[in-house]
Amino acid sequence: MNEILPQVQREIIEGGKSELCFEDFEAIQKWKPRMKEEDDNRLAEKGANETKNIALMYRDIFKKLLNPGKAQIEIGVTNRVRTNQTASSFIDGLRKYKDCDEDESESIVDEEEDSDKEKMKWNLPIEEKDLLNFHKNCTKKVIEKGGKKIESTVVNDFEQSNFMKKLASRVKKRLGLAREVDFNLTSILKKACSYEYAIYGDSPWCAAFGESEIQACRLFC
Repeated sequence: MNEILPQVQREIIEGGKSELCFEDFEAIQKWKPRMKEEDDNRLAEKGANETKNIALMYRDIFKKLLNPGKAQIEIGVTNRVRTNQTASSFIDGLRKYKDCDEDESESIVDEEEDSDKEKMKWNLPIEEKDLLNFHKNCTKKVIEKGGKKIESTVVNDFEQSNFMKKLASRVKKRLGLAREVDFNLTSILKKACSYEYAIYGDSPWCAAFGESEIQACRLFC
């Protein structure tokens, strides 16, 4: 990503044919790579806050089931750093929950924090950890049982669809690029937009897409 984007940036500036407004063009002109290697697979502050809010929402729905002061909660994580950080944020959200129900104290944050830690299990049995990585183990298990691996064509069909070809054409015109814009470049631009927005709160690369186009690319790009 940090190799391709500076090339695209240079083509936009030197070509001078983009349809970007002055503010967006200037933002791309001033853009510099900010993503660091240590940012890879780490939870951004925005993601941590969203996870805490999700925990609060679920705690409000399942007041007893997700009360770490009253129920034993098992949190399973994979070996990915982001998964561990997401789980920690979810737990923080549960602990920060406050309500005034008759059968609960107004806050579980202070007086029950030590007991919360004891009732939350992180190290699950290996067979339960396998469930967390089912997407990696499923095909292997099917083959072991005599089944056949079925190749999905959904992603490839989407990449080659008329929708993606038209989207790539619009991105090319919007940015004023001479090079052909394929699915790979579209995906890089979309990821730059998503990652920088999540980490820094804004990204000039989002100007390459319309709002509906960003939504459509979320599952595949």
